Amino acid sequence: MKTPKRQKRKGVTIEEHEEHVISILASLLKNCEATQRQRILSKFTEADHEKVERLMELHFKYLDKVQDTEER
Repeated sequence: MKTPKRQKRKGVTIEEHEEHVISILASLLKNCEATQRQRILSKFTEADHEKVERLMELHFKYLDKVQDTEER
């Protein structure tokens, strides 16, 4: 779940890549049936919840950005 250091498509920033991945995950979870959603969520609990930790890092990163924007 790490952001790649080198993008295949030039001109894509790390933030754009992260936002794209997050939107894909959100759409995937929103549009899946219950059994499919459970399979996806079980992937996030593998490897000592490594992917959940990464999602939490991204959550707090973007939460800070939203709060900064709201303050302005």
